[in-house]
Amino acid sequence: MNIISIIVLALVGLVLTVTFFGVASAIYSSSTSSESFHQALAKRLNALRLSKMLNYLNIDQHKYIHTQSIVDIENNIKQCQNCQAHHECDDAFFDNTQNQDIDFCPNQADLLKIK
Repeated sequence: MNIISIIVLALVGLVLTVTFFGVASAIYSSSTSSESFHQALAKRLNALRLSKMLNYLNIDQHKYIHTQSIVDIENNIKQCQNCQAHHECDDAFFDNTQNQDIDFCPNQADLLKIK
């Protein structure tokens, strides 16, 4: 084996090593930012009656955030923010019986599909 072959082999090894660590770093960064995104989404949900409705319907919020599409969650958040049935919603949570009709909720159809 001549010196050029050794240099080429060393360079290929170096490129592979750098690539491996670059990919590993990207994966770690992606998972970290994904988790912080989900935490921010959970915080937004907790500020709305939507989180209480999830709880009322026995839908795990963590599961909801991690299994539903972001588009669907954002749609549910908008519908909850624009909802005018605050009193009906609060009455359902105050009563705390699972037999309460939630036809007033604009997210009813979406949430019952998850359940």
